[in-house]
Amino acid sequence: MLKSFLKNSIIYYISGLLSKGISFFLLPVYTSLLTTSDYGVLELLSIVSTLAIIIFTFQINQGVARFYNELINQKHVQMYTSTVAIFSLSSFGTFFLIGILFVQQISLFLDLPLKETYLALLSITLNALFYLSQNQLTWKIKPFQEMVSSLVYNISTIGFTILLLVVYKKGVEGILIAQSIGAVLGIATGVIFTRKDFTFFFSVKLLKKLFQFSLPLIPSALSAFLFLFTDRICIKEILGMEDLGVFTVGNKIASILTLASLGASSALSPLIYKHYKEIETPDKIAFLFRIFNVLTISLMAFLSLFAKELLTILTPTSYHSAHVIIPFLTFVLFLGTLTLFFPGLALSKKTTMISIITVISGTLNLVFNLLLVKEYGIVASSAVSAGSYLINFMLIYYFSQKEYKINISILPSFFVILILFIMIGISNYYYLGLIFNIISFVLVASLSLVILNKADYLFLLSKIRRK
Repeated sequence: MLKSFLKNSIIYYISGLLSKGISFFLLPVYTSLLTTSDYGVLELLSIVSTLAIIIFTFQINQGVARFYNELINQKHVQMYTSTVAIFSLSSFGTFFLIGILFVQQISLFLDLPLKETYLALLSITLNALFYLSQNQLTWKIKPFQEMVSSLVYNISTIGFTILLLVVYKKGVEGILIAQSIGAVLGIATGVIFTRKDFTFFFSVKLLKKLFQFSLPLIPSALSAFLFLFTDRICIKEILGMEDLGVFTVGNKIASILTLASLGASSALSPLIYKHYKEIETPDKIAFLFRIFNVLTISLMAFLSLFAKELLTILTPTSYHSAHVIIPFLTFVLFLGTLTLFFPGLALSKKTTMISIITVISGTLNLVFNLLLVKEYGIVASSAVSAGSYLINFMLIYYFSQKEYKINISILPSFFVILILFIMIGISNYYYLGLIFNIISFVLVASLSLVILNKADYLFLLSKIRRK
């Protein structure tokens, strides 16, 4: 499992580094050509897109993930994937038609002209289908093909965005056109790689089996949606589109953290489902957890302590106030990935418990955002989201350990993160500047090494000596 994990993680990491790295370095271009309100509109479209995927997939992709490794031959694979593909095309075709019927209302909500609203509906539909095509490659454990498909999507989207935004000055319209073109090319690439998995077959019986697993996950997915986007929705409705734009840029800086977790998050779940019955798997997951924590916490410290400098380099002054929310948003992203290392509830098929946990945490996120955002702004919103994610993680951790025990201590990781937030608070309160932040970064990165145990160091040392 470790060998496959490391190999697949490297491939996913290279793919993510190329696509997200290019997007990150283009941030100065985007922020110079788009207003904070434009960024707010794009974030709102992202929210609608995510909600559409949750509702119109019926979480059937999670059902495929659960049963894929139990399929015994290519014929069974074709039966499952063809059924899911036909259902997905029908479902998102319905989404597009419903969107056309209510285009006037959607236009008002998104604060977009009608022409751009039609483009937005098309972009959301095509990007949802691209997302599903990527899932097929993920659960087949074909990381190289998934990387190629992802790169085709990202490079073509970025290329056409630059052409339409920079050269033709098309603004939000140009970005929507570019996203649609990228999705079509990405889907085509994914279909080429998985063409042997599809045939003209549809089974209501198989669909019901998948629904039995996936439908109970919809409340959980909607609550996860509240996790991800309650802050954005409250900011948009209470503070306005400009504040949402500032929040979005802060989140883009924070999302650099996903570069540390991208390979792990993409490779881990399929391998856990495949190897979870093997006796040594829990110990391997625990080792990967500790390595992941050391790398991610160090990057979290860098992004949080040097947020002001990053924003000064990459964005106009209208976005610089985002530096105060970046520590909270990196913590949110960290916790979101951390739950992958505790798969007990998913493996035991206790999807109802997952739903209950996420409903509780999502509701808390919503309530406290509504109470605090108006008075304390985007800082309160990001802090509330971080607190909600922490509650969600602790509940997932507690109940998952009862179902599938992994010998992991989370205390060292959270101790180091506590030290990090103390140093950030001291730096911001007393305006101590760059030198103090450099010292703080070195301290936190060094402390993160306590997460590893003696066996981890011996294992890593043996690997280095072999090299």
